[in-house]
Amino acid sequence: MPPSTNLQTLSSGLESLDRILEGPQWGDTIVFHLNSWDEYYPFIELITNFLQVQNIPLHYFAFSEKPASFNTGLSPVFIHDLSRLESLERLSEELFQAFAQNDSHVFYILDNVSELVRMAGAEKELVILLQKISAELTERQAAAYVALERNLLSNATVAQIRDAVPIFLDIQSIDSALYFQPIKVQGRYSEHMFKRYRILEGSVHPESALDFEDYARTLEKKSKEFLELYAQKRDLEKDLQKKGFELSLVNDITSSLLSTMNLDEILFRILVGVTAQEGLGFNRAFLLLVNNEEKMLEGKIAIGPSSLEEALRIWTDLKTRHLTFRELLASFDKEWEQRDIYVNQIVRKIRIPLSERSHLLIDLLAHMQPEIIGYDIPSHRHPEEILRLLEVRSFAAVPLLFRKRSLGLLLADNLVTQRDITADDVEMLETFANYASAAIQHARLYEEVRTRIKESERHIHELEAMQNRLIRSKKLSELGELASKMAHEIRTPLVSIGGFANAMLRSQAPDSPNSEYLKIIVEEVRRLEAIISDVLAYVSPGIPRTKPVDLNGILDQVIFLMNVLLREKKIRVHFNYAKDLSPIKVDPDQIKQVLMAIINNAIESMSEGGELGLATHRHNDFVRISISDTGTGISEDKRDKVFDAFFTTKSTGSGLGLNIASQIITNHKGSIYVESQVGMGSTFIINLPTILLGEESHVTTLDR
Repeated sequence: MPPSTNLQTLSSGLESLDRILEGPQWGDTIVFHLNSWDEYYPFIELITNFLQVQNIPLHYFAFSEKPASFNTGLSPVFIHDLSRLESLERLSEELFQAFAQNDSHVFYILDNVSELVRMAGAEKELVILLQKISAELTERQAAAYVALERNLLSNATVAQIRDAVPIFLDIQSIDSALYFQPIKVQGRYSEHMFKRYRILEGSVHPESALDFEDYARTLEKKSKEFLELYAQKRDLEKDLQKKGFELSLVNDITSSLLSTMNLDEILFRILVGVTAQEGLGFNRAFLLLVNNEEKMLEGKIAIGPSSLEEALRIWTDLKTRHLTFRELLASFDKEWEQRDIYVNQIVRKIRIPLSERSHLLIDLLAHMQPEIIGYDIPSHRHPEEILRLLEVRSFAAVPLLFRKRSLGLLLADNLVTQRDITADDVEMLETFANYASAAIQHARLYEEVRTRIKESERHIHELEAMQNRLIRSKKLSELGELASKMAHEIRTPLVSIGGFANAMLRSQAPDSPNSEYLKIIVEEVRRLEAIISDVLAYVSPGIPRTKPVDLNGILDQVIFLMNVLLREKKIRVHFNYAKDLSPIKVDPDQIKQVLMAIINNAIESMSEGGELGLATHRHNDFVRISISDTGTGISEDKRDKVFDAFFTTKSTGSGLGLNIASQIITNHKGSIYVESQVGMGSTFIINLPTILLGEESHVTTLDR
């Protein structure tokens, strides 16, 4: 049945009690702090009588198996047996479902809520539930009586419940007499507060003035003692919580920093520790390091959003990934710079000489003390430039110190949330910076050791290569000496054999059967003489006998000498000479030998004909000769070997032609190299200095 629509006030059922409480009123939650159910029943009987007369619905919530101890027939009563529930969550659902099914001006009676601690994991959950119930009843303009049994909850929890509800009454029965004392009547404080009253024969009577004064003094004393102890307890709990958080944070961060020696990863993890919600909780962080070589303070890296929208996106992304703090610290990847582009653009603008001692950041670095810098914070410095760069009103700055030596600065701010930076924040940031400094220094030392090890390995390899070259040079020298002796020994009889074979060939008739054999002997003798000449030239190429010559003219002479062979192989020659080419000092015979060796190779690579290109031009202090062909080309794995001694891809030949050519060009203080592509042809390029040979101090480096 719905309540009376004209109802404006609510009564406890006893007019004298209403005057003391100045109510109860709709929206109130009244807690009775008592020893047993017997102390609760008289108040319930009074209210049910009133509700029955006013025809107001009553809901009774039982949290234990004992039946309701009042006459349910006096008023429309709805019994809710919640004793079967095993969790506070389910009980809360049942309660608020009942609230939602009723209109305003409904009265509720709750059994002993102290028993609900068995469902809650902690007393804190019970306090939260009562806060929600009180807020719900206030919003719905309903009301409730709540029983709270003594000695089942801690004093701190009772105090929190008292603060969570509008009316709190302390109930006691002494010698069959029932006493109560208003401890809290929110917003309706009167002279009746903290006085002790007795319910007798349907009315309320105050205790004697003397009894009241003694009781009040005792109560005040005990209350002060309790509040002091409670405040001390809360402070200790807060300190312990803070220390526990600090220890846990330091443990996670130090173990993470020690797990890597990569400096970039360490710097990234430092910034994550500063900005992560599980860490220090700043919005943004900037790392500036000292560059000792250039004597500069340089911005290295930064982390943080540039706007509220970006911050919400990042924070939402982190929540969906469900990373632990350790996993977050170890999540270094190359994408973080792309995610935090703007702050990294800011930090890289910071580059300040260490000698500029008047600059704010250099001053902070020199003083080695953490500080909060801001527009509203008094200071002899002028922070406007840095505050404008960071686009904030304040930031924290902590030096990175290792053994009293400054490594850099760690800056942090709250651009997005605009939360004030406290002294506790700076203290935590300083603690964290101490461990970060050690990690940075160790990583730098590790990199320095690695660099020195690499340099030592390089020096060792160079020494080994030098030793191998010396051994090889000695062997080649011995081999060259042996080859020279053998070549001279072989050349004398070989010349005789060739001479006799030529004489016999001339004396034979053209159709003589011995003519072919003699021709073969003559050709093979010539081939052997060419090989011997190559060996002698390789062993002792000779000192260039230089004189001023026209390189274009030498190229023409070589082509004239090889013209018959070029026509036989169907090779067309293209010339592209520099017209203003001045004579240079070279050994013309040796240069001809070089050109003929290269052109011979080009002819052999164009077995089915092709094109040969010859070009000359000035290049800085050098004359460049380019010889190009359209032959088969040289593969990449063989390109670097073409100038090596005895290397050849042909079935005949000594493999010394290009090696000798290289030696000759080197002796002329020049260079030779090849550019080639398989199937497209090759280009040999020769650079010869235009200055006099022997003036080495004026020879410039060749530019390929």
